[in-house]
Amino acid sequence: MKPRFTLRVVWLLVTLLAVGLGMWTNAARRQAEAIRGIERLGGYVRYGDLRFPFSWLPWTQDWLGAEFVSEVEAVDFFRFDGHVTDVAAIIPHLKRISLRKVCVLGHQAEMLPKLKTALPGVEIETIYAAF
Repeated sequence: MKPRFTLRVVWLLVTLLAVGLGMWTNAARRQAEAIRGIERLGGYVRYGDLRFPFSWLPWTQDWLGAEFVSEVEAVDFFRFDGHVTDVAAIIPHLKRISLRKVCVLGHQAEMLPKLKTALPGVEIETIYAAF
């Protein structure tokens, strides 16, 4: 005997699928906007593992972009072409993403109190390097 679905059940399933996809794409869009803001201000975003359904389909990172399918591992406040100087401008972008770690250079120590109060629970690593 074939399973039979009423129109009401099909409508409910399609609605649940649409709501789930809408929530996922909205979160991914917010993360992508925050990442663009961080990079525009001189930060560098490092990506970690692919999120759940995409871990089975690694080609989706090339197709959709890393900001949509990957977790943000860390944000670095230094680059070889310069470093972030306006911490107050970058903090709102950092609050919009799920973040594990922020890396700052030792000579940027004035950022630490602002970052620690703005991002509780995020590991803040200070790197001392000679350039």
